[in-house]
Amino acid sequence: MTRPLLYILRSAGSKCWFLPYIRSFLGDWTPRTVVEPFAGSGVAGLTLLDEGYTKRLVLAEKDPALREFWQAGLNDPTFSQRVGAWTEQALSLPLAAQRDFTLASIAEFERSDKAFWILLMTRTKFNAVLKGGFKIHDVRGILTNWPPNLASSLERLYVLRERIDLFEDGLKALEYANSPDNYAFVDPPYSASKNSPGWQFYAQNELDHQALLKTLAAWKGQWQLTYDISLETFKPLTTIIRSEVTVLRDESGQIIAEYEKQTETSDGILFRMPGLEWTFVEMLSGGRGATRKKMELVIQRSHATGIAVG
Repeated sequence: MTRPLLYILRSAGSKCWFLPYIRSFLGDWTPRTVVEPFAGSGVAGLTLLDEGYTKRLVLAEKDPALREFWQAGLNDPTFSQRVGAWTEQALSLPLAAQRDFTLASIAEFERSDKAFWILLMTRTKFNAVLKGGFKIHDVRGILTNWPPNLASSLERLYVLRERIDLFEDGLKALEYANSPDNYAFVDPPYSASKNSPGWQFYAQNELDHQALLKTLAAWKGQWQLTYDISLETFKPLTTIIRSEVTVLRDESGQIIAEYEKQTETSDGILFRMPGLEWTFVEMLSGGRGATRKKMELVIQRSHATGIAVG
């Protein structure tokens, strides 16, 4: 798969692979605003903006380190120049020397250039997991995960800056852009269950998933929500029946009678919502050349009489 031009910042779980599903969902509809309330790399919203699917983009990023990058990318015209100069210098070195140069730059930029520091960190950490180890091969040097045209990508991001709004809180970003004319790509940290992968991958992994689902249930626009597959992520789509079983026994402990009484029935927040569909999508995980398959849950809502779900 060709790297999208605006896939600049890497993050664990980036959705480059999901872009065809979004394009299919949108069809020939051009939403007035696209909202990506859990930005990470922001590749979905930025690509839609750059390809003309929308006129405005609303991003939200809770992680302070990642927000440093977005602030610089949208407001600092010299950021792309610094990245271009560094890339040229790094590529002029022998492959075996590029690792040491990169690690020294990371140590320096943590003190002097936080936006550049986080960009380097996400593109040199294994699978972009900031808690993990580095991945800078001697065979390919920094080109393992550092495209030589990153400076051009940052230039394009800066050109688009006046059409992008940046929020810290994802739910507030959704509230801000709550309109039938808008589309939201919602890719929250996967932390709905205690075994979800988001607890390992992200520094900012805590989220009130119930509040997110209630916001989406009331949201006037169309949206797609990606989730890991777990009992917790299915609950919004189902009816839950809670019952109590009563057992009557005689003095010797023998069962005389046993009956079940239904005490409560509750529908999931999204259960039977008009225009709602859910499905599984298959992706390849594990990086370049990977063959390990992974399934994700996609819940999406289109207007019942509007755009057809792809």
